[in-house]
Amino acid sequence: MGTINRRGGRNSEGSKTDRTEAAKPAHREHRRYEPKGKEVLYQHPKWTPPAAPPKPLETLRCAYCEKTIRDSTTVFMEPNIHQPVHFDCVLSRLGECELLEKGDSFSYIGGGRFAVVHFSSRTEKRTFRIKKIIEYEPLGTDPEWRQTISDHYSMT
Repeated sequence: MGTINRRGGRNSEGSKTDRTEAAKPAHREHRRYEPKGKEVLYQHPKWTPPAAPPKPLETLRCAYCEKTIRDSTTVFMEPNIHQPVHFDCVLSRLGECELLEKGDSFSYIGGGRFAVVHFSSRTEKRTFRIKKIIEYEPLGTDPEWRQTISDHYSMT
């Protein structure tokens, strides 16, 4: 008896085979190749989700506006008192401290830093120039409330 082509085509004897006859590996089986070229099948263990955290997160309040922070992914740390603040509150404070010229705006550039960005055209946003970088969050500071949020969501 001949071998079955994976795609269904012809076997080694030359007779036509049906695609439904083609050998299909079982669910979650993968082929591993031994150094000598011998093919071995092995089964992956089934993934089990981690247990839910035992207690819910505490509600955070913005140090600037005193409102509840609902989206913990946009929380910044106020550099002087190390308390959480809204992203929008940080932008409004930066607007009070920095004078923007025509065509300038604030942009978050990552790592706790903002930039004063100048666009030469109102319609063309691909060309810009960074005029000033503002270090809002000091590098290397990780307050306890941020570590609690991180531990709550990264359980794997």
